[in-house]
Amino acid sequence: MKSFGKIVEDILYSVRKGSESRRDDVKRWVNEAYFDIAQEHPWLPLRKEVDLDFSDMSDETGLFLPANLVGVRRVREVLSSGEIGHDYISRDKSDIDPYEVGYRYVTYTPSGEALASGTDLSVDTGDDGTTTLSSAAVTSAHAGEYVRFGEEPGMYLLSDETTFSPTYHGPAFDSEGYVEVRPPTARKLICYNEYEEVLSSNSVKVYYWELPTPMYRDTDVPVIDDTPIERLALIKAIGMIHKRQSAADRYRGEYREALEEAKHRNPDFARTPSPRDRRNRAIDLDPNLFSRRGAGVSRANLRDILRRGN
Repeated sequence: MKSFGKIVEDILYSVRKGSESRRDDVKRWVNEAYFDIAQEHPWLPLRKEVDLDFSDMSDETGLFLPANLVGVRRVREVLSSGEIGHDYISRDKSDIDPYEVGYRYVTYTPSGEALASGTDLSVDTGDDGTTTLSSAAVTSAHAGEYVRFGEEPGMYLLSDETTFSPTYHGPAFDSEGYVEVRPPTARKLICYNEYEEVLSSNSVKVYYWELPTPMYRDTDVPVIDDTPIERLALIKAIGMIHKRQSAADRYRGEYREALEEAKHRNPDFARTPSPRDRRNRAIDLDPNLFSRRGAGVSRANLRDILRRGN
């Protein structure tokens, strides 16, 4: 895996003339490519899970998913015993037959603004980075929420009103930075039970993948394959620096091949679907062929019936 600094140097070398003055631009394009590709596939290092308790829901508008979520891979019931139950299927109401209901989930982005925001952000940075911030807009009530700093990529999880993770290595903000708590792009989850009623008591486990942490230091290494990141950033660099889209087009095929190869190394294993009824309830198929048909029939009588059939 190449480091962030090596990726930037290789792109600068490829575009050559007049490129050194665009070093900061190339760094930005590499991070843009990194985040674009992170949303293309549920990469193994970015896969996470979270439990949501719908008994905490105050109305029928659903519960917020982590704000740094890219996409949902699976939603499963969590039984009172702690065991995992049935799946909820991702289907919007417009996608289902009028008689096919139940055990489904939907995600949506509520209209509105960030949970909180301010323009007085202070965040220091340096070789060691920082995990502290200061803003009147951020309070202890926001612990567990994600924040975004200015126009910087990535999000950071608040531990309390001043500390967060992971470590921030980007540019400093000195009392004039913009901060958002739970940005307006955050999505909500609604689950429906077998009777097409909004789930309001059970818990579910959500399997998802998240945004990566931005790269700022030359020693930072992307958590996904660096080849498609470099190719996509190079395409943008050639187009923006030299205004030569025809030259950039030559790398698009290499980018697509590199992306597909990276996906193959991060498989999202397909599950064999279980048979379900029209209410999306799993059908219990007993491995004993005669368990139901032979109910009330003795083994001796069943043997005689089978012999007569022959």
